[in-house]
Amino acid sequence: MIPVTRLSSRRFTYCLVVVAVVCAPLSLGWTVSTSGTVRSGSSPRDLYAAALSLQAQGKCSQAIPLFSQAIQSNHVYVNALIGRAQCAQVLGSDDVAMADFTTALQQDPHNYGVMLQRAGAEIDNGSTGRAQVDAVTAFNFAPPQVPAYLSVARTLYSVADLSDAVNVMSHAVQLLPRDAALYIQRGQYEIGMGDYARAGDDYTRAINLSLPGDKPDLYAALAQVQDQAQDYPAAVTSIAAAIGGRPQDPALYVAAASIERDAGNQAVAAQRYGEALSHGASGSQKAGVEESRGDIFVLLGKNSQAVTAYRAALALTHDSAHKAVLRAKIRAIRGH
Repeated sequence: MIPVTRLSSRRFTYCLVVVAVVCAPLSLGWTVSTSGTVRSGSSPRDLYAAALSLQAQGKCSQAIPLFSQAIQSNHVYVNALIGRAQCAQVLGSDDVAMADFTTALQQDPHNYGVMLQRAGAEIDNGSTGRAQVDAVTAFNFAPPQVPAYLSVARTLYSVADLSDAVNVMSHAVQLLPRDAALYIQRGQYEIGMGDYARAGDDYTRAINLSLPGDKPDLYAALAQVQDQAQDYPAAVTSIAAAIGGRPQDPALYVAAASIERDAGNQAVAAQRYGEALSHGASGSQKAGVEESRGDIFVLLGKNSQAVTAYRAALALTHDSAHKAVLRAKIRAIRGH
Protein backbone atom coordinates (compact mmCIF):
# COMPACT_ATOMS: atom_id res chain seq x y z
CA MET A 1 0.00 0.00 0.00
CA ILE A 2 1.27 3.46 -0.86
CA PRO A 3 0.83 5.80 2.13
CA VAL A 4 -1.59 8.63 1.55
CA THR A 5 -0.37 11.84 3.12
CA ARG A 6 -2.41 14.71 1.75
CA LEU A 7 -4.42 12.74 1.03
CA SER A 8 -12.81 6.76 -10.02
CA SER A 9 -15.09 6.08 -10.27
CA ARG A 10 -14.95 5.76 -13.96
CA ARG A 11 -18.56 6.93 -14.00
CA PHE A 12 -17.78 10.15 -12.11
CA THR A 13 -14.75 10.90 -14.30
CA TYR A 14 -16.82 10.19 -17.40
CA CYS A 15 -19.47 12.67 -16.23
CA LEU A 16 -16.80 15.36 -15.97
CA VAL A 17 -15.61 14.45 -19.44
CA VAL A 18 -19.08 14.72 -20.94
CA VAL A 19 -19.65 18.12 -19.34
CA ALA A 20 -16.34 19.35 -20.69
CA VAL A 21 -17.00 17.94 -24.15
CA VAL A 22 -20.47 19.45 -24.45
CA CYS A 23 -19.73 22.84 -22.93
CA ALA A 24 -16.22 23.72 -24.06
CA PRO A 25 -16.97 24.85 -27.64
CA LEU A 26 -19.78 27.10 -26.47
CA SER A 27 -17.88 28.60 -23.55
CA LEU A 28 -14.95 29.51 -25.80
CA GLY A 29 -17.15 31.02 -28.50
CA TRP A 30 -16.26 28.51 -31.22
CA THR A 31 -18.58 28.01 -34.18
CA VAL A 32 -18.69 24.32 -34.99
CA SER A 33 -20.88 22.31 -37.32
CA THR A 34 -22.92 19.67 -35.51
CA SER A 35 -21.63 17.21 -38.10
CA GLY A 36 -18.08 17.87 -36.95
CA THR A 37 -16.94 19.06 -40.39
CA VAL A 38 -14.31 21.80 -40.69
CA ARG A 39 -13.04 23.92 -43.52
CA SER A 40 -9.74 23.21 -45.22
CA GLY A 41 -6.91 24.99 -43.47
CA SER A 42 -8.79 25.19 -40.20
CA SER A 43 -6.88 26.16 -37.10
CA PRO A 44 -6.01 23.61 -34.39
CA ARG A 45 -8.71 25.20 -32.25
CA ASP A 46 -11.38 24.67 -34.93
CA LEU A 47 -10.21 21.10 -35.52
CA TYR A 48 -10.40 20.46 -31.81
CA ALA A 49 -13.88 21.99 -31.56
CA ALA A 50 -15.13 19.84 -34.44
CA ALA A 51 -13.64 16.75 -32.81
CA LEU A 52 -15.36 17.64 -29.54
CA SER A 53 -18.67 17.92 -31.34
CA LEU A 54 -18.26 14.43 -32.79
CA GLN A 55 -17.13 13.06 -29.45
CA ALA A 56 -20.22 14.48 -27.75
CA GLN A 57 -22.32 12.61 -30.32
CA GLY A 58 -20.50 9.36 -29.54
CA LYS A 59 -18.73 9.35 -32.91
CA CYS A 60 -15.28 8.66 -31.50
CA SER A 61 -13.91 6.91 -34.58
CA GLN A 62 -14.63 10.08 -36.59
CA ALA A 63 -13.36 12.40 -33.86
CA ILE A 64 -9.94 10.79 -33.53
CA PRO A 65 -8.62 11.95 -36.95
CA LEU A 66 -9.62 15.54 -36.16
CA PHE A 67 -7.98 15.38 -32.75
CA SER A 68 -4.88 14.01 -34.50
CA GLN A 69 -4.88 16.87 -37.02
CA ALA A 70 -5.12 19.37 -34.18
CA ILE A 71 -2.20 17.67 -32.43
CA GLN A 72 -0.12 17.65 -35.64
CA SER A 73 -0.64 21.39 -35.93
CA ASN A 74 0.14 21.98 -32.26
CA HIS A 75 2.18 19.23 -30.60
CA VAL A 76 1.51 20.55 -27.09
CA TYR A 77 -2.25 20.73 -27.53
CA VAL A 78 -3.09 19.09 -24.20
CA ASN A 79 -6.89 19.16 -24.59
CA ALA A 80 -6.67 17.47 -27.99
CA LEU A 81 -4.44 14.77 -26.52
CA ILE A 82 -6.94 14.21 -23.74
CA GLY A 83 -9.85 14.08 -26.19
CA ARG A 84 -8.08 11.57 -28.43
CA ALA A 85 -7.18 9.47 -25.38
CA GLN A 86 -10.80 9.45 -24.21
CA CYS A 87 -12.00 8.34 -27.63
CA ALA A 88 -9.33 5.67 -27.86
CA GLN A 89 -10.42 4.34 -24.49
CA VAL A 90 -14.06 4.23 -25.57
CA LEU A 91 -12.99 2.23 -28.63
CA GLY A 92 -11.00 -0.19 -26.46
CA SER A 93 -7.53 1.02 -27.47
CA ASP A 94 -6.22 1.28 -23.93
CA ASP A 95 -2.54 1.37 -24.93
CA VAL A 96 -3.18 4.36 -27.21
CA ALA A 97 -5.24 6.04 -24.49
CA MET A 98 -2.53 5.56 -21.88
CA ALA A 99 0.12 6.94 -24.23
CA ASP A 100 -1.92 10.08 -24.96
CA PHE A 101 -2.79 10.62 -21.30
CA THR A 102 0.91 10.27 -20.48
CA THR A 103 1.88 12.84 -23.09
CA ALA A 104 -0.79 15.19 -21.77
CA LEU A 105 0.56 14.79 -18.25
CA GLN A 106 4.05 15.64 -19.46
CA GLN A 107 2.64 18.98 -20.54
CA ASP A 108 0.33 19.42 -17.51
CA PRO A 109 1.86 17.26 -14.74
CA HIS A 110 -0.48 18.42 -11.96
CA ASN A 111 -3.74 17.62 -13.74
CA TYR A 112 -5.36 15.19 -11.29
CA GLY A 113 -8.33 14.57 -13.62
CA VAL A 114 -6.03 13.28 -16.36
CA MET A 115 -4.24 11.11 -13.81
CA LEU A 116 -7.54 9.50 -12.87
CA GLN A 117 -8.49 9.03 -16.52
CA ARG A 118 -5.14 7.35 -17.17
CA ALA A 119 -5.79 5.19 -14.11
CA GLY A 120 -9.08 4.15 -15.70
CA ALA A 121 -7.30 3.10 -18.89
CA GLU A 122 -4.72 1.26 -16.81
CA ILE A 123 -7.46 -0.60 -14.95
CA ASP A 124 -9.02 -1.62 -18.27
CA ASN A 125 -5.59 -2.80 -19.38
CA GLY A 126 -5.04 -4.83 -16.21
CA SER A 127 -2.31 -2.53 -14.86
CA THR A 128 -3.91 -2.04 -11.45
CA GLY A 129 -0.63 -1.31 -9.71
CA ARG A 130 0.08 1.64 -11.98
CA ALA A 131 -3.53 2.77 -11.63
CA GLN A 132 -3.21 2.75 -7.85
CA VAL A 133 -0.09 4.93 -8.04
CA ASP A 134 -1.88 7.36 -10.35
CA ALA A 135 -4.89 7.54 -8.02
CA VAL A 136 -2.78 8.30 -4.96
CA THR A 137 -0.77 10.88 -6.90
CA ALA A 138 -4.00 12.41 -8.15
CA PHE A 139 -5.12 12.92 -4.58
CA ASN A 140 -2.03 14.94 -3.83
CA PHE A 141 -2.90 17.38 -6.64
CA ALA A 142 -6.68 17.32 -6.26
CA PRO A 143 -8.42 20.44 -4.95
CA PRO A 144 -9.88 20.06 -1.45
CA GLN A 145 -13.39 19.43 -2.78
CA VAL A 146 -15.78 16.56 -2.16
CA PRO A 147 -16.32 15.65 -5.87
CA ALA A 148 -12.55 15.37 -6.37
CA TYR A 149 -12.16 13.18 -3.30
CA LEU A 150 -15.06 10.97 -4.37
CA SER A 151 -13.47 10.44 -7.77
CA VAL A 152 -10.13 9.51 -6.22
CA ALA A 153 -11.73 7.20 -3.64
CA ARG A 154 -13.74 5.34 -6.25
CA THR A 155 -10.66 4.81 -8.38
CA LEU A 156 -8.79 3.46 -5.36
CA TYR A 157 -11.73 1.18 -4.63
CA SER A 158 -11.56 -0.09 -8.22
CA VAL A 159 -7.99 -1.28 -7.64
CA ALA A 160 -8.88 -2.77 -4.22
CA ASP A 161 -6.89 -0.19 -2.28
CA LEU A 162 -9.62 0.05 0.33
CA SER A 163 -7.45 1.48 3.09
CA ASP A 164 -6.52 4.54 1.03
CA ALA A 165 -10.10 4.81 -0.26
CA VAL A 166 -11.33 5.05 3.34
CA ASN A 167 -8.60 7.60 4.06
CA VAL A 168 -9.69 9.77 1.15
CA MET A 169 -13.35 9.50 2.17
CA SER A 170 -12.39 10.73 5.62
CA HIS A 171 -11.12 13.93 4.01
CA ALA A 172 -14.44 14.29 2.21
CA VAL A 173 -16.30 13.78 5.50
CA GLN A 174 -14.23 16.52 7.11
CA LEU A 175 -15.45 18.93 4.42
CA LEU A 176 -19.12 17.94 4.69
CA PRO A 177 -19.58 16.33 8.10
CA ARG A 178 -23.39 16.36 7.85
CA ASP A 179 -23.65 14.56 4.50
CA ALA A 180 -25.12 11.12 5.20
CA ALA A 181 -24.11 9.80 1.76
CA LEU A 182 -20.42 10.25 2.55
CA TYR A 183 -20.69 8.11 5.67
CA ILE A 184 -22.54 5.44 3.68
CA GLN A 185 -19.85 5.32 1.02
CA ARG A 186 -17.04 5.20 3.56
CA GLY A 187 -18.96 2.47 5.35
CA GLN A 188 -19.13 0.43 2.15
CA TYR A 189 -15.37 0.58 1.80
CA GLU A 190 -14.95 -0.40 5.44
CA ILE A 191 -17.19 -3.41 4.87
CA GLY A 192 -14.87 -4.42 2.02
CA MET A 193 -11.98 -4.30 4.50
CA GLY A 194 -13.93 -6.42 6.98
CA ASP A 195 -13.96 -3.53 9.45
CA TYR A 196 -17.57 -4.02 10.47
CA ALA A 197 -17.30 -2.00 13.67
CA ARG A 198 -16.28 1.19 11.88
CA ALA A 199 -18.79 0.50 9.09
CA GLY A 200 -21.53 0.15 11.68
CA ASP A 201 -20.50 3.46 13.24
CA ASP A 202 -20.67 5.17 9.84
CA TYR A 203 -24.10 3.73 9.02
CA THR A 204 -25.32 4.86 12.44
CA ARG A 205 -24.09 8.40 11.72
CA ALA A 206 -25.83 8.29 8.35
CA ILE A 207 -29.09 7.21 10.01
CA ASN A 208 -28.88 10.11 12.45
CA LEU A 209 -28.37 12.56 9.58
CA SER A 210 -30.87 11.12 7.11
CA LEU A 211 -34.45 12.02 6.31
CA PRO A 212 -37.18 9.84 7.86
CA GLY A 213 -38.01 8.20 4.53
CA ASP A 214 -34.41 7.01 4.11
CA LYS A 215 -34.03 5.53 7.58
CA PRO A 216 -35.62 2.08 6.94
CA ASP A 217 -33.14 1.27 4.17
CA LEU A 218 -30.23 2.50 6.29
CA TYR A 219 -31.36 0.49 9.30
CA ALA A 220 -31.60 -2.58 7.05
CA ALA A 221 -28.07 -1.93 5.75
CA LEU A 222 -26.81 -1.50 9.31
CA ALA A 223 -28.49 -4.79 10.26
CA GLN A 224 -26.62 -6.55 7.44
CA VAL A 225 -23.32 -5.13 8.67
CA GLN A 226 -24.07 -6.29 12.21
CA ASP A 227 -25.13 -9.70 10.89
CA GLN A 228 -21.80 -10.04 9.08
CA ALA A 229 -20.05 -9.11 12.32
CA GLN A 230 -22.14 -11.84 14.04
CA ASP A 231 -23.57 -9.26 16.41
CA TYR A 232 -27.00 -10.84 16.12
CA PRO A 233 -28.80 -9.00 18.95
CA ALA A 234 -27.80 -5.65 17.42
CA ALA A 235 -28.79 -6.87 13.94
CA VAL A 236 -32.21 -7.97 15.20
CA THR A 237 -32.73 -4.58 16.83
CA SER A 238 -31.72 -2.70 13.66
CA ILE A 239 -33.91 -4.72 11.32
CA ALA A 240 -36.82 -4.27 13.72
CA ALA A 241 -36.27 -0.50 13.46
CA ALA A 242 -36.31 -0.82 9.67
CA ILE A 243 -39.61 -2.71 9.79
CA GLY A 244 -41.03 -0.15 12.18
CA GLY A 245 -40.33 2.56 9.65
CA ARG A 246 -41.80 0.65 6.70
CA PRO A 247 -43.98 -2.18 8.03
CA GLN A 248 -45.58 -3.09 4.68
CA ASP A 249 -42.29 -3.97 2.94
CA PRO A 250 -41.97 -7.77 2.56
CA ALA A 251 -38.24 -7.50 1.77
CA LEU A 252 -37.57 -6.26 5.29
CA TYR A 253 -39.25 -9.34 6.78
CA VAL A 254 -37.14 -11.54 4.51
CA ALA A 255 -34.03 -9.75 5.76
CA ALA A 256 -35.20 -10.23 9.34
CA ALA A 257 -35.74 -13.94 8.72
CA SER A 258 -32.23 -14.29 7.30
CA ILE A 259 -30.74 -12.67 10.41
CA GLU A 260 -32.77 -14.94 12.70
CA ARG A 261 -31.55 -17.98 10.75
CA ASP A 262 -27.94 -16.85 11.13
CA ALA A 263 -28.57 -16.40 14.84
CA GLY A 264 -29.94 -19.94 15.07
CA ASN A 265 -33.50 -18.84 15.81
CA GLN A 266 -35.20 -21.07 13.25
CA ALA A 267 -38.72 -20.82 14.64
CA VAL A 268 -38.58 -17.03 14.69
CA ALA A 269 -37.16 -17.07 11.14
CA ALA A 270 -40.12 -19.16 9.96
CA GLN A 271 -42.45 -16.63 11.55
CA ARG A 272 -40.67 -13.76 9.77
CA TYR A 273 -40.97 -15.55 6.43
CA GLY A 274 -44.68 -15.95 7.11
CA GLU A 275 -44.93 -12.22 7.75
CA ALA A 276 -43.19 -11.55 4.42
CA LEU A 277 -45.88 -13.59 2.69
CA SER A 278 -48.69 -11.86 4.55
CA HIS A 279 -47.25 -8.46 3.55
CA GLY A 280 -47.32 -9.17 -0.15
CA ALA A 281 -44.20 -11.07 -1.19
CA SER A 282 -44.82 -12.08 -4.80
CA GLY A 283 -43.25 -13.68 -7.85
CA SER A 284 -39.71 -14.97 -7.50
CA GLN A 285 -39.43 -13.40 -4.05
CA LYS A 286 -42.46 -15.40 -2.89
CA ALA A 287 -41.01 -18.59 -4.35
CA GLY A 288 -37.75 -18.01 -2.47
CA VAL A 289 -39.62 -17.31 0.76
CA GLU A 290 -41.67 -20.50 0.43
CA GLU A 291 -38.56 -22.57 -0.23
CA SER A 292 -36.76 -21.02 2.73
CA ARG A 293 -39.76 -21.73 4.95
CA GLY A 294 -39.67 -25.31 3.74
CA ASP A 295 -35.99 -25.62 4.64
CA ILE A 296 -36.70 -24.31 8.15
CA PHE A 297 -39.67 -26.64 8.63
CA VAL A 298 -37.41 -29.56 7.78
CA LEU A 299 -34.96 -28.45 10.47
CA LEU A 300 -37.84 -28.14 12.93
CA GLY A 301 -39.12 -31.60 12.02
CA LYS A 302 -42.35 -30.24 10.55
CA ASN A 303 -42.27 -32.31 7.37
CA SER A 304 -45.87 -31.87 6.26
CA GLN A 305 -45.53 -28.08 6.46
CA ALA A 306 -42.22 -28.33 4.60
CA VAL A 307 -43.85 -30.24 1.74
CA THR A 308 -46.64 -27.67 1.56
CA ALA A 309 -44.09 -24.85 1.37
CA TYR A 310 -41.99 -26.62 -1.28
CA ARG A 311 -45.11 -27.25 -3.40
CA ALA A 312 -46.03 -23.58 -3.16
CA ALA A 313 -42.53 -22.66 -4.32
CA LEU A 314 -42.79 -25.22 -7.13
CA ALA A 315 -45.98 -23.61 -8.40
CA LEU A 316 -44.28 -20.22 -8.52
CA THR A 317 -41.03 -21.36 -10.15
CA HIS A 318 -40.48 -21.31 -13.91
CA ASP A 319 -36.85 -22.44 -14.01
CA SER A 320 -36.66 -26.16 -14.81
CA ALA A 321 -33.45 -26.70 -12.82
CA HIS A 322 -34.96 -25.09 -9.75
CA LYS A 323 -38.11 -27.17 -10.16
CA ALA A 324 -35.93 -30.29 -10.14
CA VAL A 325 -34.31 -29.16 -6.88
CA LEU A 326 -37.68 -28.59 -5.23
CA ARG A 327 -39.00 -31.98 -6.37
CA ALA A 328 -35.87 -33.61 -4.97
CA LYS A 329 -36.47 -31.95 -1.60
CA ILE A 330 -40.05 -33.24 -1.55
CA ARG A 331 -38.89 -36.77 -2.44
CA ALA A 332 -36.27 -36.65 0.31
CA ILE A 333 -38.97 -35.90 2.89
CA ARG A 334 -41.16 -38.72 1.62
CA GLY A 335 -38.21 -41.12 1.69
CA HIS A 336 -38.19 -41.99 -2.00
